[in-house]
Amino acid sequence: MKKTFKKLMAALLAVALLCAMAVPAMAEGNSFQISAPNNGHTYKIYQIFTGTPSTDSDGNKVLSDIKWGSNASGEGHTTGASVDSSILTTLAGTSGETNILNLVKNYVDLNSTAAFTATYNNPATVPAGYYLIKDDESVILNSGDSYSLYLVEVINADVTITPKTDAPSVEKKVKENVKVSDATYGAGYNDTADYNIGDMVPFKLIGKVPSMEHYTTYEYIFHDTLATAFDAPNASDIHVSLADSKDSDGAAIDASSYTVSATGHNITITFTNLKNVSDIAAGKYIIVTYSAKLNNSASIGTAAPGNTNEVYLEYSNNPNTYSKGETIHDKVIVFNYQLDVTKIDAKNHDIKLKDAEFKLLNSDKTKAASVVDGKFAGWVEESSGTILKSDNNGFFSVTGLDDGTYYLKEIKAPEGYNTLTSPVKVVISANTNNGQNRSGETTDLTTINISVNDADPTNGNVANGTVSIEVENNAGATLPSTGGMGTTVFYVLGAVLVVGAGVLLVTKKRMSQSEI
Repeated sequence: MKKTFKKLMAALLAVALLCAMAVPAMAEGNSFQISAPNNGHTYKIYQIFTGTPSTDSDGNKVLSDIKWGSNASGEGHTTGASVDSSILTTLAGTSGETNILNLVKNYVDLNSTAAFTATYNNPATVPAGYYLIKDDESVILNSGDSYSLYLVEVINADVTITPKTDAPSVEKKVKENVKVSDATYGAGYNDTADYNIGDMVPFKLIGKVPSMEHYTTYEYIFHDTLATAFDAPNASDIHVSLADSKDSDGAAIDASSYTVSATGHNITITFTNLKNVSDIAAGKYIIVTYSAKLNNSASIGTAAPGNTNEVYLEYSNNPNTYSKGETIHDKVIVFNYQLDVTKIDAKNHDIKLKDAEFKLLNSDKTKAASVVDGKFAGWVEESSGTILKSDNNGFFSVTGLDDGTYYLKEIKAPEGYNTLTSPVKVVISANTNNGQNRSGETTDLTTINISVNDADPTNGNVANGTVSIEVENNAGATLPSTGGMGTTVFYVLGAVLVVGAGVLLVTKKRMSQSEI
C-alpha cells in the first residue's frame, strides 16, 4: 500500500497542478495549515483522502492507512472507510493535469459543504491528506481574474495555496500616420494618434491567449467600442488572425471559428470555443485589425471628451461551471486640431483686414483643402479647393487637421493691399504620451505648437486643441510721377514725331512721282 501511494504522490508532484509546496519548517504531529494568498479569493477545501504521515524505506514522507475524507463521493466511498488499492493504482497511472482532475472529481462531492475554508489571514488547519481546492464562486472576482480548481497534498508540512489560474488580456492600439516610432505593436501602432477629419484610421486589437487546459470549451469575446467621431466599418472589413507576437500580422483564422458583428459603433468578435482554432496555444495572440473613418463630429483638444475608443475581453473564467469574466478596458485616443488665422496690417497689427481670400494647401502643394462649415472635409484639386475668407475681424479657421505641414496661399488681398507672392508655410506639431497600457485615464495631448515660415514655434492651446497665427499684408504702394512738365514734354514730343512722320511720307510720295 505504501509503495502504491508513493507512486501516486510522485505522479501528482510531477505536474504543475500541485499548487502548494512544503515550507522548510515541519509542522507538529498530524496537523497542518493551508494558507491563502492575498488576492481577494475565498477557497473551499474539499477533503478526498486522509491518512497517517509516515516514512518509507528511502526516507520519504508518505501517507499510509489511507481513508476516504469527509467530502468523498461515490458508491461505497464512505467517510472514514479504507480506500481500495485499485483506486490508488488508477490514480498513480494517470498523467496530465486535466485527466487527473477529471478522475479525482469522480471521488469528491463538490456540492457538499467544504470541510475547510481559507482566506488571506485566515488559514485552514487540516489533518494530513489530499484535498481538492476550489474557488468560492459567490465571491466576485476583479477584472482579468479567473476561478480555479486544483489538487494539493498535505503530508509533512504547512502549505500555501499558489493558484494555477490564467486569464487573457487585451490591448487596443491606433496607427499613427506621421510620428511612426514604436515597433512593439507593429510599425506606427501605439496609444495615441493625430488625423485629419475624413481620414481612415487603422486600429489593432491584441488579445493574449491564456492556458485553457482545464476547460472543455473556452468562450473568448472582443467588445470594441468606437467613439461617435468614427464611422463604423463593415463586418467584412474586419480581419482576424493568430500571431506569435504583438507586432506580427499573423495568419488569418478560418472565419468559421468566429463571428463578427458591427452594429452602430459597437464591434463584437465572438469565439464560442477558442480551443477549436487551429494552432491555438497559450501565449499566442488573436489580432483584430480594421480601419474607421474620422468624421466631422470629431472633437478637438483635451477639454472635450475626445475621440476615445476602448476594448475589453469577455472570457470563460471558471473550469468548474459556466461563467464569464471581463478584462480591464484598454483605451486609445485620436486627436485633431484647429488652425486659427487672423489677417492684419503689416505696419499696425491692431488693424484687422477683412475679405482676404486663401486656400489651404497640403504639404507638397499639390492639393487644396475642401472645408465645409469650417471643418476640413478632404483634399481636392486646387481649382476646387474652398476659398477661406477673413471676416470683419480678419479671422477664419479650419478645424479637423492632423499635425504636419500646410501652406496658406493668398489668392486675393484685402482692398488696398498687395497679394502675398508666396504661400505661408505652417507646421503644426503635437506631442502625446505613448508606450503604455492605458487601462485607466486616457493619456492626453501634452503639447501643441505652430511654426510659420520656419520661424521659432509658438505654443498652442492644449485644452481646446487650437493653434493661432497672424498673416501680415502690406498696403498698396503710391508709384512716383514726373509731374505736369514731364507730361507736357511727352505730349509735345509725340506731336513733333507725328508731324515729322507726315512730312517724310509726303516727301517720299513726290519723289516717286518725279521719277515717273
